[in-house]
Amino acid sequence: MNVYLFFAFFWVVVSLVILIFLPDVADIPFIAISPQLRMWAGGFAWVLAGWNIVRWRMARIRRQVDEEARQAYTPVRPRRHHEPPNPDFDFSDPKPGDRPPNPPGPRPPASS
Repeated sequence: MNVYLFFAFFWVVVSLVILIFLPDVADIPFIAISPQLRMWAGGFAWVLAGWNIVRWRMARIRRQVDEEARQAYTPVRPRRHHEPPNPDFDFSDPKPGDRPPNPPGPRPPASS
């Protein structure tokens, strides 16, 4: 998550270059931008730097909460002795003699 700090630093450097080191229109007309546009671009770079700092802080808080939740989690302990499954709840194979009762109602005609 340090990529957010990297981008924040990047946008601070970009804003400083725009606000301080970019030449004025009167000095070099083909490279420079007007002072109003320079202020808007530099301000927008500061907004992007602030946004990345907020994202870094939120990711850090999220990581701390996840770590606290992981520490508070108590895993389920396995049984100490193995019990055989209860045959009353074993529905995989029908027992001999366990047929469903004949449904009430008319029977199909017998073939002759």
